[in-house]
Amino acid sequence: MKKIIVEKNEVTSAVAHRLLSTLDREVTLVIPKQSRIGSSLNNFHLLLREAETAEKKLTIESVDDEVLALAKSAGIVAVHPFLGHKHALQDIVPRNTEDDDGDFVEEESLKKKKVKVSSRGSVHVRRISKGRGKEDIIPEEKNTYEESEENESEEVKQEESYSRNERPPRAWNIKAIAWVSGIGVAVVLLGYGGIWVTGSFFGSATVMVRFDQTPWNYNGTIIADASVSKMDSTKQVLPAEIFSIDRNVTQLFIATGSKDVKDFAEGKLTIYNAYSSSPQILVATTRFATQDGKIFRLVERTEVPGAVVRGGIITPASITVNVVADQPGESYNVSPTSKLTIPAFKGTPRYEGFYGELPEGAKGGFVGLKKVPTVADVASAKTKTSEILRASLESLFATTIPQGFMVPSGSNSFTVKKLTVNEKTDTNGQFTVFGEATLSAAGFRSADLEALLLGYARENKKDFLVVFKSFSPQFSDVSFSSENRRVTFTVDTTTVLTPPFSPEEFRASILGLDVTRAQSSVSRIPGLKEGKLSLWPFWLHQVPADATKIIINIE
Repeated sequence: MKKIIVEKNEVTSAVAHRLLSTLDREVTLVIPKQSRIGSSLNNFHLLLREAETAEKKLTIESVDDEVLALAKSAGIVAVHPFLGHKHALQDIVPRNTEDDDGDFVEEESLKKKKVKVSSRGSVHVRRISKGRGKEDIIPEEKNTYEESEENESEEVKQEESYSRNERPPRAWNIKAIAWVSGIGVAVVLLGYGGIWVTGSFFGSATVMVRFDQTPWNYNGTIIADASVSKMDSTKQVLPAEIFSIDRNVTQLFIATGSKDVKDFAEGKLTIYNAYSSSPQILVATTRFATQDGKIFRLVERTEVPGAVVRGGIITPASITVNVVADQPGESYNVSPTSKLTIPAFKGTPRYEGFYGELPEGAKGGFVGLKKVPTVADVASAKTKTSEILRASLESLFATTIPQGFMVPSGSNSFTVKKLTVNEKTDTNGQFTVFGEATLSAAGFRSADLEALLLGYARENKKDFLVVFKSFSPQFSDVSFSSENRRVTFTVDTTTVLTPPFSPEEFRASILGLDVTRAQSSVSRIPGLKEGKLSLWPFWLHQVPADATKIIINIE
């Protein structure tokens, strides 16, 4: 039995819809006090009609005596939840439109007289006077009663005579009949129109389906190979793809050792060619001099590009290179410096045409006791740099996997391509390690794995097509070979086999169908265990043509 809790302000149509939406044959509506549905007897008549149409046994449960009384008046079983018995209050009867003191009894023998039986037991005679159009109420007395009979006899005779000879024809009766007939036709038309409007704008259909479900489990070894292009179910092989990603980092580490050092200041020198459009070769160790005579030398051989010459106007070309101080010590730690000349060109036109500048100055020059990294410091720094690279790549890799692909944990290869240690420390006693690495992994489409396992599941289910109700495989024993470009793993999944069903396609297939054809469509759904079609209001004879008014519940 299904219990439906009715909200205090819930309208009758919504309750009826919930009543029809359940598959249970016995339904109890629990109605609270002062509820909106308990405001009218018509609401209970509507609920009873819907329940009978759907072949459901309806019971009303409430602590509100008025609700219980209205339900009983509508013919619905009503139960108080605490008293535990059917409601036994006095029936609700429409108030008599006549005098509340008693009932009128018309005696045939009195003709135009009416006898009123009072609740106190007294009897009054009511006579309708022909001339005044009023009623005379006469207390019961023997003589008066007899006189009334004689007078009435005379009045009856006069009435009959007038009826035969003197009464004029009542033409207005024909007009009245026409008016009444017209009103009746209008009421009928409005009634059918209201039914049509209600069905067109507020009608809905609910389809409830329940399918056969079979538990299914698989545990086995699968291979994903990048060298194959399609799935092979006999060999349990899936096509795979190899994904790779590179990254580099520079990390700072504290040096724990110390020693006497002679460090040379270093900097970035920008060399300009304002001499000609021809490039100029400068060998390693070429000297550049500041205005105060400090010498910095090129670290590597350099080719300075030619200038741009247009209409006799030269636009200098430039290149930035590394330079090192000619002497160790802090005196070569200079601020940004412009116009460094090349002493080798002095006395030639090139001396003015080639020059350099240190836009960021030079630093690192030092002579004395200084912090330096030990062998252990260097080894630890390399290990930590590799770990940072791996964690960074794995985190980044997770965001780059294409949608629809699965990459089992462990199906990747991490390779460090470079680890360079600069043991020269800064003023804070820190040295640097530059690292570069690659992360490669094998992935496969989840749809391919699902199709492979579904093929195995359908081998034992020949009566109709099945699909997985859910698919969440678990992976273990993962082994990846970057050389062979393949990954081997064990997959374990526990799921349920159920017939394929598309609510959208089925909803579209029953739009506007009559009840019989729509019910037939429901019954023909493959693998259906139980199904039901309900229409609201109950007088609808076809499914709405609006897809938004068709609700499909899968249980």
